Amino acid sequence: MAKKLSVEMKIKKFITWVIYSGKSPVVIDKPYEYIPITDDSKILFLRQDRIGDVIVSTPTFKLIKKKYPNLKMDILLGEKNISTQNALNNYFNHIYFYKKDISEIFKLIRTLRKTEYTAVVDLLARTSLTSAIFLRLLKAKNKIGINEVDNVNTYSLVINDVNKSTQHIIERTASILRAFNINPEVENLELEYKLSDEIIQKVKSNAAIDKTIFTLGINLSGSRRSRFWGAQNNIDFINQIVSKYNDIEVLLFATPDYYDIVETISSQTTKARLVKTASLDEYAAAISLCDGLLTPDTSAVQYSAAFKVPCIALYNNYRYNSEEMPWFPYKAEQYSIEGTSDFMDDIPVETVIERFELVYNDYLSAKSKSPNS
Repeated sequence: MAKKLSVEMKIKKFITWVIYSGKSPVVIDKPYEYIPITDDSKILFLRQDRIGDVIVSTPTFKLIKKKYPNLKMDILLGEKNISTQNALNNYFNHIYFYKKDISEIFKLIRTLRKTEYTAVVDLLARTSLTSAIFLRLLKAKNKIGINEVDNVNTYSLVINDVNKSTQHIIERTASILRAFNINPEVENLELEYKLSDEIIQKVKSNAAIDKTIFTLGINLSGSRRSRFWGAQNNIDFINQIVSKYNDIEVLLFATPDYYDIVETISSQTTKARLVKTASLDEYAAAISLCDGLLTPDTSAVQYSAAFKVPCIALYNNYRYNSEEMPWFPYKAEQYSIEGTSDFMDDIPVETVIERFELVYNDYLSAKSKSPNS
């Protein structure tokens, strides 16, 4: 058995060496026309990770499309973010779906090889083996990625000077624009997420959202259970704000595996109810209709930024374990709370209430200045 594992490890090591070997790439540290774009140019983006990663990439897609309106752009999504495809239709000619199945992968590669891409752009901060396989096997004159210590030989061009500790994830992703002769430092990188008026009205009607009072959305589900703030924390928080402010409604957003927790919270609070959504776009529309959002989930954080919804974003002691800046709401992190431990439920209710009062007071101030108030 040990001998068999040793052989398998050697084979895997050899495959990895073949995939990642190559010449050192050209390093990009300023905007320049590294990729001459013509009417025949075709670009493929690799973005087969999570929902939030797609959302933070939309400014990059938008700016490339703005500069090169005739450019044909395709994108590769994965199982965790294929639900974002409706929001990408404005940018891409084809949206491909990557499934973790070896036969499906090579079938997809055969399909993609029929298109001779001008460039393949890997938007993952650190190259995955999956991305490396696609980069190695697809026909492309240029293969572009972000400069990391490992695996840079996978690319022909890499973006330099990306600082994880001081740059927002949106800015780090947008650094890829330099390869297209676009300076991200002078561009508007605000998020956008396109929704139809029909879906917004549908959600507003189905969820019976009353826009004459303050609507607080609470997203219970994080990307993993360790990001859950805790049932009792949510109960105490809701009861305290509802007892102090009468004109408040609380909408709970959760995946089905949290419905038992929703039942517990709803039964021990008033003015808190579950809003079920049938699709990612409906969920996004529900967030867009809120006057404030409380969430431990970074995808919801980016939706709030796209819709200009004030967001109380909860984080554990992220910076203690990583040099990377947390995924704050872009240019709107003033309500965010960073905990002092690895456990999200250690964040005090009192601290969250303080942030909520800031959001609520800003809402009242804006409402008093509105001509319709």
